[in-house]
Amino acid sequence: MEEKNISYYNLYTFKWTLKRFGYIQTILLELFDKLIYQNQSQFLLHPWSGNRTPFQSLLYYNRLGRILFGMKAFLALLTEEKLFKKEILLEGYDSIDISRKKGDYSMLYPFSPMNHDVELSISDSLSQKMQHSLQLALNMENKSYDKTQEWERVSELFSALFLQENYALNLKEIEGFRVSNQRCKEVFNDHFTYVDETMDYSKSYLKAIDLVLDFHRYAKVVNRELLATVTETPVGQSKFVYYRGQALSEKLLFHTMIVHDIISNINLNTPERKVIVDIGSGYGGLDRLLSFYAPNSCFVMVDLSETLLISSYYIEANFPDKRVALLSDIVDRLDDFETLFLEYDFIIIPPSVVQNIPNESVDLVMNSASLGFMEKEYVAFYLEEIERILRRLGHFYSLNKEYSDQLGRGYYEWDFKINYLTKYMAYNNRFSYTQWLGQKV
Repeated sequence: MEEKNISYYNLYTFKWTLKRFGYIQTILLELFDKLIYQNQSQFLLHPWSGNRTPFQSLLYYNRLGRILFGMKAFLALLTEEKLFKKEILLEGYDSIDISRKKGDYSMLYPFSPMNHDVELSISDSLSQKMQHSLQLALNMENKSYDKTQEWERVSELFSALFLQENYALNLKEIEGFRVSNQRCKEVFNDHFTYVDETMDYSKSYLKAIDLVLDFHRYAKVVNRELLATVTETPVGQSKFVYYRGQALSEKLLFHTMIVHDIISNINLNTPERKVIVDIGSGYGGLDRLLSFYAPNSCFVMVDLSETLLISSYYIEANFPDKRVALLSDIVDRLDDFETLFLEYDFIIIPPSVVQNIPNESVDLVMNSASLGFMEKEYVAFYLEEIERILRRLGHFYSLNKEYSDQLGRGYYEWDFKINYLTKYMAYNNRFSYTQWLGQKV
């Protein structure tokens, strides 16, 4: 009996000792993961088998990890995938299957609602509304303030690109407003292209590696669930970098950071309807992303008359089931914005109509890289309007340069008339402008 117990004890001891090697393997793998992954990508391994997570959407690299990933991606390109398989794909060059109905380890599943089919052509009815709205907006322009050098440049370029004689719309150019060419870069000097069919494939791929490395770097300040969800839209016909099933661009990452800043500090997903005003909305990329996190909201998009052409197309194409109002839809009801806020999900208007928004009716005003490029008179006009339309405890989000120069007035010289309680400040963006979120008190 005693010999049997000793034999059993020796067998158990032997198994226990073998399992220690498994524990050591787990410890070594966890140490390696700590070396290459950011904190939010740390995960628990099985105590002795050391199985690692296969889910790519959980994993974001730190500095060392990005160096290793960049080297691996470069070798995949250099060896034509003989050494490593390419994880980055270029639209227009590589075979990309974005129609998969089932998931796999390489991407987020279930798929993001941002990845859906869109209609890329402008219908006759939308074209007519855009044309009518443009003429109305031009007639309503405030001529008392001079445009700054930057906004005059943008206005002239937009007119040259998207308008023909007698202000007739150039629908082909509007439908392709994000095409990767020099004209696009001239208009959107903050929209860098990474897939350019006029360049050598290798050059485009090396730029794509840099973009994906930036995608991982953004995980330092943006939560992984948000990063894993965002994806670009084909509206505008730009070519994108595909990684983990997501269509990426630098502008997408920039807008994602702003969405993170806002939804981390303001609860916009409430039963009460929110009103969000975006001054300088551009083509609408930020509003598109934020709308998924503020589903019961009305977005009021404000920009130059010519810019509204592409934002009208962009929003209508991306949200065929949403209620979108152009200026021609509401021109006879500008004194009834309270009702319009309830009727429409997006209202697209020129600057002159901001004065029709009722006092203390707005929950959030956003401005990114726009007010800082305006003259003193325009900045004063917008600040006064922002302070008037914001509800008490409403928020103002700004991402603008701090100091004035020949292009406009920096926000350190803005003349605030009311008090704001600073709720958030950061310095995380390519433009090197301060991110600031204030609450009206």
